[in-house]
Amino acid sequence: MQAIRMKPHSTTLRAALVAIGLVIALGGCTHNRSMGTVVDDHTIEMRVIDAIYAAPDIGQESHIKVESHNRTVLLMGETDTAAKRTKAETLAAGVFNVERVVNEIVVAERADIGTRTNNSWLTAKVSTRLMTDDSLPGFDMDRVKVITSAGTVYLMGDISRDEAKAVTEIVRNIGGVDKVVTVFDYTD
Repeated sequence: MQAIRMKPHSTTLRAALVAIGLVIALGGCTHNRSMGTVVDDHTIEMRVIDAIYAAPDIGQESHIKVESHNRTVLLMGETDTAAKRTKAETLAAGVFNVERVVNEIVVAERADIGTRTNNSWLTAKVSTRLMTDDSLPGFDMDRVKVITSAGTVYLMGDISRDEAKAVTEIVRNIGGVDKVVTVFDYTD
């Protein structure tokens, strides 16, 4: 039997091992998704990031964020040309196991540190509001992933259509939220 040799510093390999470790450490807590799907999503994210930032025609001056949920890849952030935006989408679509790409990359200057700090603050604000809102009885916040980029809040996850409407309405009325984009897989 021949041993398989892998690059010792492979980002994708490290990410997959970390994802597996986290899932095991959390006792299989996968928020109604199989452990395999959770690991696949983490691996997809790392592979898409690797593909985009290794592409010489995209460059490090782009600020592209990648999220994956149930093999749907969400691309956000900024790049300086429409061609780079399209190239990022093409690269993401070509990654193994990717079923759909939602390209929300804007053609604009790279966000500064203040904007990125505001994104983190807004994500925390939205998540906190969804966890504590009394108008969502029985709602499990663990089924929704909240990501923010340039004042736009992206919501991904597995929820019913009624929950999606309620969550979207709450989020769009939070101060600082410019736009809400939903990328849900509906459970009904």
